[in-house]
Amino acid sequence: MIFNKHNLFILNCLVGPKTEEREQHRIRLLSNRCACYLRERHAALALADTGILLSFHELSRFLESPTATTGKLIFRCLNAHLYLGLYDKVESLLKSHKFGVSLYGGENSLAIDTLEKELIRLKDEATIGRYDLQKIIYEQINNKSQMFIDLSHHHANYNRNDLFEIRLCQTEELNKKGYKHGSYGVYALKDLEPGTLLIVEQPFASIDNRVINEEYYHSINYWQIKSKIEYCTNDTLRLLNEIEKQLLIGNATWATFDKIKLMQPIRQWLAKNIINNIDQQQEHHDILSDLVDNYEKILAEKKQWRKPFLKQLPPPSPYIPWRILFETQQQNPYKSQSTHGWYPSSSMFNHSCLPNCLWYLIGDYLFIYVCSSNVRQGDELTISYCPLWISSINERTNQVRQYGIISCQCLLCLYDRSLINEYENELKKFINIRTLLQQKNISNLKRFNYLKDLQYHYEYLTKKKFHDRPIGFINEFI
Repeated sequence: MIFNKHNLFILNCLVGPKTEEREQHRIRLLSNRCACYLRERHAALALADTGILLSFHELSRFLESPTATTGKLIFRCLNAHLYLGLYDKVESLLKSHKFGVSLYGGENSLAIDTLEKELIRLKDEATIGRYDLQKIIYEQINNKSQMFIDLSHHHANYNRNDLFEIRLCQTEELNKKGYKHGSYGVYALKDLEPGTLLIVEQPFASIDNRVINEEYYHSINYWQIKSKIEYCTNDTLRLLNEIEKQLLIGNATWATFDKIKLMQPIRQWLAKNIINNIDQQQEHHDILSDLVDNYEKILAEKKQWRKPFLKQLPPPSPYIPWRILFETQQQNPYKSQSTHGWYPSSSMFNHSCLPNCLWYLIGDYLFIYVCSSNVRQGDELTISYCPLWISSINERTNQVRQYGIISCQCLLCLYDRSLINEYENELKKFINIRTLLQQKNISNLKRFNYLKDLQYHYEYLTKKKFHDRPIGFINEFI
């Protein structure tokens, strides 16, 4: 370490003589780091920093005499609880005398008013799935954050675990759907109605596609099999860099690793390499679950918690090879014109060209809801990785192969595949007529005749030739 003025200042804050100034510097130092953790969505680490400080009995006198630094620390502590979904804990802390003295009054009163208002909103989002979609869309369009920690732009995760479960696919399901061995799926625990909201998830990591106007390509020879070269867009590189940053920030916590360990390529890599060591390491280092109520325990175990990781038992997440991260990204369907991100829980939904669930992104929050009227208990819940309006089986197959799916076995694809030659020929005829209709330099009479031919051919496709197809020809209708 180079002992410049900044490092000497930090060292003095941590190990210098116990003075009131030193304690204020320590509060400021860890409070600012807490803010950085919150900005990067590592609320457990932020809570650990604030918990360490608030466990010191010597700090009680500082809490009784409020300062701007102490107020920020406690405000960020409450924000960390909110980010972790600990709403009841926040309510009890706001009512406690120790927190109340330092927060209410002065310049902190406006922040606390905002916090109490946002607490009500977040509880509604997390418990009953009540989201103000118009407000979220407005936030995305304007993209104006006036605070380093902008609680109004944070939204609660929503997960209906009472309606579905994530589990290993059974042998008969693997054979029927053509899934890889060891695949997981999402299954309904009861009959579900159309429009039922299942998941609202914030990303593990995301980027804003709107930042980049031009697309650059970078060749990455990420494995040495037959000198194969894979290409990815600049947005893909930016997202993978963001993922690596999240892994490095949270490398001392199992909470970070737990978020992504079930994603398919990562899960398979773990099964082949280090799965035997995971249970042993978790037994000794599963501490984050106790962060909320055991501040003094955190302080006592902090050295023991970090020591094994630094020497002999490094957490697995920072050491996931780039090839595995890249493969995981290749199988990631969640992207829009404005957002590209990783959503670990939602990645457990398998693909179907005839899905019973739909997904959409608002900002960087992912919403998944039921769209089918015949979802019964035990049915697998699926989404489509490709646009729903693609009628051509060949085009759909090419689309899903980029996600590692060799052949979709849904009812729609089985039907189209059984009549593939005749089916594709009829679609080509329809496309040719539509192309003629869209010509600019033709008479109105010709255009009218092409329109009649198009209408006739569409009715022939839907009512006669392929009337028993599971879904209509959406693209052709549009």
